[in-house]
Amino acid sequence: MITRVKQVKTLEELTQAFTIRKAVFVKEQGISEKLDFDTYDPQAFHILVYHGENPIATGRLHMENKQGHISRVAVLKEFRGKGLGRLVVEHMEKLAIEKGMTSVFLYPHDYLKKFYTELGYCEVPDSKFWLGQHTLIKMTKNL
Repeated sequence: MITRVKQVKTLEELTQAFTIRKAVFVKEQGISEKLDFDTYDPQAFHILVYHGENPIATGRLHMENKQGHISRVAVLKEFRGKGLGRLVVEHMEKLAIEKGMTSVFLYPHDYLKKFYTELGYCEVPDSKFWLGQHTLIKMTKNL
């Protein structure tokens, strides 16, 4: 699969990122749009992964308490299992380093713990919480 990764620079690209997020989080996972689209979006850095000219994955990064907060990592269903989630996270980490961040954290679904552990993240003890019907955990990584 030929892919390219690009930092979002235009409103059109941001709209493409939001379209992917809506497909994954709102339609598939039943998370309300009010929870997915929040006040961090305008100040965050967003990336898109393309297959040819089609955007197929996204993620965002923003600074929170002097740490990078990686969130909204989403891959369209038909492209999962091809390493694109890893690609998004690795690019977000590189972007965090470029922006002077020395650590990052995220709140994945608890069933993704193994995936993020393999990428070098550690679960914060007693961090499990529920967002609607989803169980989330906090994980961190020093860069």
